[in-house]
Formats: sequence, C-alpha cells, structure tokens
Amino acid sequence: MGREEGKELGRTEEKYQTALKMIKKGLDLSLTQEITGLSEDEILKLKNKLG
Repeated sequence: MGREEGKELGRTEEKYQTALKMIKKGLDLSLTQEITGLSEDEILKLKNKLG
C-alpha cells in the first residue's frame, strides 16, 4: 500500500469513528451524514452493527 492509499484509509476510518460516536450519542442521521460525508446506507450499517 502506498502512502496516499494509507492516508485515504486513515481518513475513511476517522469518518467511521466519528459516525459511531454520533450514533452512540443519538444524533440525527442527516446531521451524521452532513458532518462525516458518509452515505445513509453506510451510517445505517454502522448503526446495525452496534445493535
């Protein structure tokens, strides 16, 4: 993996971690999308993993 790929992977992981924190706090889906840039589907998958 190259340096740029590693940076992109890190940014994506950070988005997911931020989304997980927002979900745990009970924040609105649309706000989570706006802040993280993740799709509704991606956020719902994370939410389902939490149970």
